[in-house]
Amino acid sequence: MQDQMQSEETTVSRRQLLTTAGVVGAGALVVGGVAGGVIGSQVGSDDGSSSSTTAGDQKPAASAKGTLVIGSPYPMSGPYAADGEQMTNGTQLAIDEINAAGGVAGRKLRHVVVDTDVGSPESVASSLNNLVNQKVDAIVGGYLQVDGPAYDIIPAYGAPYLHGNTIQAGVERVAQDPERYGMFFNVDPTEVWYGKGFPTFLDELAAGSSWKPASKTMSVIQGDLDYSMVISKATQDAAKKAGWKITGVEKVVTPVNEWGPVLGKLRSQKPAIVYNAHPAPADQAAFMKQFVANPTPALVYLQYGPSIPQFLELAGSAANGAIWATLVGNVGGRLGEAFTSSYEKQFNKPAGLANAPQGYDTIYMLANAWAMVGDPRDFKSVCGHLRTQRYRGVCGSFWMDQPGQYTSSFPAAIDDPSLGMPSLYLQVQDGEHKVIYPEPYAQAEFQMPPWMK
Repeated sequence: MQDQMQSEETTVSRRQLLTTAGVVGAGALVVGGVAGGVIGSQVGSDDGSSSSTTAGDQKPAASAKGTLVIGSPYPMSGPYAADGEQMTNGTQLAIDEINAAGGVAGRKLRHVVVDTDVGSPESVASSLNNLVNQKVDAIVGGYLQVDGPAYDIIPAYGAPYLHGNTIQAGVERVAQDPERYGMFFNVDPTEVWYGKGFPTFLDELAAGSSWKPASKTMSVIQGDLDYSMVISKATQDAAKKAGWKITGVEKVVTPVNEWGPVLGKLRSQKPAIVYNAHPAPADQAAFMKQFVANPTPALVYLQYGPSIPQFLELAGSAANGAIWATLVGNVGGRLGEAFTSSYEKQFNKPAGLANAPQGYDTIYMLANAWAMVGDPRDFKSVCGHLRTQRYRGVCGSFWMDQPGQYTSSFPAAIDDPSLGMPSLYLQVQDGEHKVIYPEPYAQAEFQMPPWMK
């Protein structure tokens, strides 16, 4: 769906874009570490620490007078625990910074994390009910692979729900019934834009680098998650419209340790592009190690997984040359570099490119809405402000004032980088992630992968 709210074209240098704060409401400045005015002053007595709960712990979290409580259903154990750690750390960093500045109008923030199996409807429902029973002031999620229970539980409560589920079907549901689901905010673009934007990226790559595809052929690897299947289909549809031929679609089931049968088929298909839409970082690391041992002369694209630090730790030098993308990620510049430095200082480990900065930005957006409205329990007014505010954070620009209440993808859905979140395409170069597209966010030029030199 093309964004209908596009401003006049402007010319913005990369330095100007990456160092300028966003605008909220009628012009109050919003910065990724400080929000003036009512954020700060009159410090409360709560320590602002985070806590973890289980489904059986339903003690009211908001009982401490003056404390604003944020609840999060994060995957703290199981196969997505690495993601959950990033989510928790990113949100906690923002909470700690806001509390250090005095909180929101003198009220400190506290974070309650409920360990959630994001692929289980029962676990998701239990976690959300837990947070509602604790009477949290808002719910901030990373992603849920199964989001159905949210549409029954959250509307009855009414608190703002900011998430990165990245699910097109969810956005469409909100658009169809904005009165019932007006508290749902998908802070990033939806997963279909991974596919819709891919052919444009390939065109730009071929036009401006040493890579020229020997043929317009692409083989797709599809995982067993709905997320992966939707991205696979969107990519295939967009590629076909752009003149690419799909030479094969290989389906895998999580986890995948042995990639031999899939790699054998890829070698027989001889594609110019291998598009791996299976997002698990450990599985993708195994894929790269086995691929480079007997490679196919094709570019390799990996979906999402490299954003988790675990991927580089496991893949090592085999990751060099791989391309990947994220719809939400640290765009660098002064805000991005400051976030990375603060994260490493506080947690003594690197921040991932997606989950940690997304959680960080989401907390600041919520805090600004609370500050502007004045009464965090006025859920309707807080949601109204979240809907209309424009925020410039570590991950670029957030603006959800459109049907479905989500952020548009730049440049595929909207051509104004001040109103859309950049879909970042990165390449692993010498063990580091480098943004190679789009401008003005690119940090490096594309390099031919080692297996194609």
